[in-house]
Amino acid sequence: RLFFCGLKRHGPVLPFLNLPSHHFSFLGSLLVGSGYQFGDVVADYSTLYIHAFVCLFFLFCHCIILHQISINYVSFQEIQDIRDSGIKNFRIIQVDESNILNWQGLIVPDCPPYDKGAFRIEIIFPAEYPFKPPKITFKTKIYHPNIDEKGQVCLPIISVENWKPATKTCQVIQCLVAMVNMPQPEHPLRADLAEEYTKDRAKFMKNAEEFTKKHSEKRPVD
Repeated sequence: RLFFCGLKRHGPVLPFLNLPSHHFSFLGSLLVGSGYQFGDVVADYSTLYIHAFVCLFFLFCHCIILHQISINYVSFQEIQDIRDSGIKNFRIIQVDESNILNWQGLIVPDCPPYDKGAFRIEIIFPAEYPFKPPKITFKTKIYHPNIDEKGQVCLPIISVENWKPATKTCQVIQCLVAMVNMPQPEHPLRADLAEEYTKDRAKFMKNAEEFTKKHSEKRPVD
């Protein structure tokens, strides 16, 4: 714990937790500029508290603005990375203007039985991104052992235990496309489909193809 201003005599102090030292220097300079002498007795503690509160308020606003700028930059950089990577299986990326942490796009598989359609997904980045993984949800119904009826996805790269802050969204998309093309029955969200895929591949392929034709979105034209 850090304590604000070293008063030589006993008196109230302001505890500020987990702030970098340069913030205290900034805070102190503002208060000194207002006429306070540190190391001497401060007569009016209530005024000191008010000044400290105002300084912390502006510091908080400053941090919020920097955080938003950082999020904007990360979002722009992630989209640029996807475009630069040349991924052809993720198309029509849409970013919510009111919330740039919310993306949508089309997964366009190139392997049967899913190559007969396209699947809309939603990617939601938490405010703590990249320290916490994004969440992916399929908005289009899909007949797949690793994707449940609500569109939730079992994708190891974005699991809490496997997530790494250095992981890029383009890498996540590549893993997702690979999983759609090649189901992983050993990590199912739908045990019945995993069993069908393992024990009767022909039946699974037929059912998945019919389901895809019925429920998937139209594939974009190059």
